Amino acid sequence: MPARPAPTLSSGLLILGSLVLSPLTHAQTLAIEFIDTAASGQAMNGAGQVLGTRQVWPCGNPANCAPVFETSVWRAGQRLVLGAPVGRIADPHALGADGSVVGTVTDFNVNFAASRWVFDGTSYQRQDLGALPGTTQSVATGIDDSGRVVGWSITPFISQKAFVWTSTGGLVDLATLGGPSDPPRGISPGGRVITNTLHYTLDQPASTTALPAPPPGFRGPNGWEFRINDQGDLGGFLGDTTGSAPRYLFRWRAGLGQWQQLSPLSNSTSTSNWGVGRIDAAGGISATVRGAGLFAAGPDGLADSLSARLSVAYPDSSVLRAADHVGDSFLAQVGIGRAARLVRLVPAAACTSGCAKVQTLTMVGRFINDPNAPGSCTPKAKNKVSATLSVVDENGAALPNVRVQARYLDDYDLSTAVSGRTDAAGQVVFKHAGPACRGAITLLVESVKASGRRFDRTQGTLSGYVIPLPAQ
Repeated sequence: MPARPAPTLSSGLLILGSLVLSPLTHAQTLAIEFIDTAASGQAMNGAGQVLGTRQVWPCGNPANCAPVFETSVWRAGQRLVLGAPVGRIADPHALGADGSVVGTVTDFNVNFAASRWVFDGTSYQRQDLGALPGTTQSVATGIDDSGRVVGWSITPFISQKAFVWTSTGGLVDLATLGGPSDPPRGISPGGRVITNTLHYTLDQPASTTALPAPPPGFRGPNGWEFRINDQGDLGGFLGDTTGSAPRYLFRWRAGLGQWQQLSPLSNSTSTSNWGVGRIDAAGGISATVRGAGLFAAGPDGLADSLSARLSVAYPDSSVLRAADHVGDSFLAQVGIGRAARLVRLVPAAACTSGCAKVQTLTMVGRFINDPNAPGSCTPKAKNKVSATLSVVDENGAALPNVRVQARYLDDYDLSTAVSGRTDAAGQVVFKHAGPACRGAITLLVESVKASGRRFDRTQGTLSGYVIPLPAQ
């Protein structure tokens, strides 16, 4: 087979063989809404609830023990852990519009039980969805906006059956409804299912269609690595046919019957930070390529760096992963300071009058030695940090009596909220004292509130960090 042609740029259009893609459209500036530290996201719904994983250190000190990972949902400012039976772990696959979670509990990928976690007003309670008759195990992979869960039920190495679960009908074998037995890999909000080889609309067996053939020089698609929307558009990765088998981000436009390559960059099979988040109703795709969060606007925009859209008020920050998006908001991991944080990225508009902005943020830090063990990380050693912020209006005039809220972070699990009001010179000072040997200490400004004024997150300085060092 001839070598795959290299993507080239011509008159603002990306050309791959005979496929022509349109250039990017204008994109909004993005500001950061902090969710958690030492965490990664998997999915976000329209209510702003987030599914993901949080690292915690049982001994309280990262220097003395390894972290454990807790699958969690963040909702209404709280992090709630998804429980599993003793000896098993929760492996969630999807977050519903109602905040419910579906996935499996597993004893480290040997036995599987399809599960649904439902919020009871206080915590998440697990419901075992069972298995179809004639099978012993089950996996739940997706949930649509009507609460229908899809997955498959198996007896390992013997049989497999696709299912749909509803709260009124329980588990139903899709074959009895005229559907295929291929294991569902995901489902769109309106009920379009994708498998490794097919896609179809739930309850419409006649809609079953093979996934489109890849363009010349590529292989796939594979349902695990693709997302589908209600129109049958696909977003995900196609591997090329060379020995190294890198993967490239593509969109399938069902209405045109055409593949579009969205980025010339690729991931190798050993790249850890890559994946596709969502393809929305307009064909917009959130994804991660080579450890960078991207967004390709629908219906035919190319992949755009989300880092390039971050407000300049977050210096030296970058979007390391785009896990999902809803409308104009993104679920992402962003490098702030020297560590990744779980955040929402939301549109931010510049302010021209009646504004309040953090003009400067200056930090100093010191490592305080244990007098009995200089240079060590004993409990008596401390980090002491001070951050000075100045708040001004759109003309640069100091703003007194303005309430500023911020958060101290480190390279591990520190997340301490601080707040204060500016003095007559428009300045406020935030201090931190805590355990030493925790990497850089970062300050993230979260809000500036003054009567009759709007917080401008498109300029100024809203983050900074310092590495505490011993006094010389």
